[in-house]
Amino acid sequence: MKLLILTLSILIPILSIGQQQSFTLEQAQVYGLENREQIKNSQLDLLAAKKKVWETTAIGLPQINAEGNFQEYLNIPTSVVDASFMNPNAPPGEVVSFRMGQKYNVTGGINASQLIFDGSYIVGLQVSKFYTQFVESSIEKSEQEIQFNIAQAFYNVLIARDNLKLIDSLEQSATKLLEDTKVIFGQGMIEKEEVDQLEFNQLRLNSIRVNTSRQYTVSVHFLKLQMGYPMHGDIEIIGDLNEYLKQIEFEFADLKGSIQENINLVMLNQQKRLSEYDLKNKRYQHFPQLAAFFQHQYMAFRPEFDLFQDKPWYPSTAWGITLKIPILSSGMRAMQVQQAKIEVEKNENSIKELERTLQFQEIQTKANFENALSQIKTERKNVELAKNIYNNTALKKEIGMVNSLQVTQTYAQLLTAQTDYLNTVLQVLQAKNELDNLYGNFNNVITE
Repeated sequence: MKLLILTLSILIPILSIGQQQSFTLEQAQVYGLENREQIKNSQLDLLAAKKKVWETTAIGLPQINAEGNFQEYLNIPTSVVDASFMNPNAPPGEVVSFRMGQKYNVTGGINASQLIFDGSYIVGLQVSKFYTQFVESSIEKSEQEIQFNIAQAFYNVLIARDNLKLIDSLEQSATKLLEDTKVIFGQGMIEKEEVDQLEFNQLRLNSIRVNTSRQYTVSVHFLKLQMGYPMHGDIEIIGDLNEYLKQIEFEFADLKGSIQENINLVMLNQQKRLSEYDLKNKRYQHFPQLAAFFQHQYMAFRPEFDLFQDKPWYPSTAWGITLKIPILSSGMRAMQVQQAKIEVEKNENSIKELERTLQFQEIQTKANFENALSQIKTERKNVELAKNIYNNTALKKEIGMVNSLQVTQTYAQLLTAQTDYLNTVLQVLQAKNELDNLYGNFNNVITE
């Protein structure tokens, strides 16, 4: 039984890697959020921030320490006093020296302290709690970046796949046309130049197909990279490029959002809040600090190392309050406050600048989106017309109404139309993706 369990524990992960998994765009984004190391590290940062809150809180709670000290005098200290201290009749200026203390000294005890008031501690506690919100926003930013990059990579796969389908169909058509032309040439009805031209087309299409296939493979592996998916694992992309375009065209009128939801702007406002806390902390450093302490010790003094024998240990107990009142720092604390004020003002300026930048990005991206969306209908119609022209020209070639050069021209025209169409499609998808990223819409989509 143990051997069976061990075998299964080894085989199951291997088999799971070998199995093909299928993903829609949303499923790919969810997978990336669950498996990317970037998110895992961000979650660890959040956990560390929560631990930091408790660490900061503990500063204001009772602190208890046990202390011990052992000391051996290789030379017992010598004290010198006026001789009249021991002998009233001693002449003036005469001194007496003597050794004071024991060779072995041991101290052991407990110290306890309690912070009563410290303005910096209060601010530090507020900052540590707010910092967890900042880290949560950092996680949200990482999640949006991952979803944005996965969407970009996913769209590239769809476009590369559609392009590959067209090249495959063209290659099949060119192969059939070349074979039929060779038969006609064998009957002596056409010149060798006709066959050479079609064979040239065939070789060129084959080269284009190889390059397109490699581009598709690279785009799939890049998607795996963005998802955190095993590079050697099989993956299937679910979805049709036209379906995504229809959905985007349908949602175009409802495409709304606010730049105030942009995660970079949110985090910059949080950064300003942190700088305000720093300013508050610098001001609180002018306030008094108050703490209480309690100390209880036992001390032993021995001429010989007999610490464990039944001999006296002398207790010492004390408690008190420590008050620290800042009076003069020669302008140091005042300059720290001024620097903190400057930092707050810099953050306010950065927020205004980022808002203007985001407003421009919104205008520019919407314009690109609308232009590409309006152009895509024309490019789609051009592809349909180019396909019809190519197919009709190929049929005419079979019955000898046109030559091979005309076929070459129509297939080149079709490739150009397809390239223009796919470029426009990519512009639409990227603009939609950029708007979602600008408005912070990704998390809403995943939640839904």
